[in-house]
Amino acid sequence: MSGYDAPLPPHIEARIEDTAERAATKALDGFFLRMGVDTKDPISMQKDFAMLRAWRESSEMIKKRGLAVAVTVIVTGALGMIYAALTHKL
Repeated sequence: MSGYDAPLPPHIEARIEDTAERAATKALDGFFLRMGVDTKDPISMQKDFAMLRAWRESSEMIKKRGLAVAVTVIVTGALGMIYAALTHKL
């Protein structure tokens, strides 16, 4: 056992916790600032994320509907060709 296992006095623990909290806040603020996020206005960022989510969801819906339309056109064209081939033989 090393000599470092003894509990720290409460005022030292509080100071360490405060220092760690300030360092983490400063690091995160710097990170988000470099990403273009204003940490002083979180509601604005939440609105931006909500708009991005809506944009993504609408894009996914357009892709699905576009695929359904393409399949419908192809199947209708194929059935039309079969019908035309059958009616011209008769």
